Amino acid sequence: MPDLHRRCHSRAKATAPALACLKLSAVAGVLSVTAFDGELGAQYALPLSGPHTPGECLVPAATFSEILKVCDAETVTVADNGDTIAVTAGGKFELPARPVDEFPDPAWGDEPTRYHEVAAGVVRSLVRRTLFAADNENAASRAGFD
Repeated sequence: MPDLHRRCHSRAKATAPALACLKLSAVAGVLSVTAFDGELGAQYALPLSGPHTPGECLVPAATFSEILKVCDAETVTVADNGDTIAVTAGGKFELPARPVDEFPDPAWGDEPTRYHEVAAGVVRSLVRRTLFAADNENAASRAGFD
């Protein structure tokens, strides 16, 4: 198994739609998945084995997790199209986008991104390990960012 880096962070809880998201970052050949509910944050990082464009985007945690649960594809592609996030994982899905700067930064620092392509098993593993830290109380955010 590739070397796995893990970080946890705790801060005062805040309510924001971005807290119902996972932050995906591809920087210097490493994919990081970060979740933060305003109080507890988690980040897992693994080396990327395939091509990628450096950057970051936010994906709705609950919806992305459901897509990955039923995905049997070998790769997952995540593309930030501005207003939407396109996910290709055995099918094509359009998710609502949130500006990355809305995601609270636990001061771990990353560079912006627009595109990620990673082995689906790796993404599933990263999402399973960080989903607990996404805000589960903000149902409007999970349903489509009302």
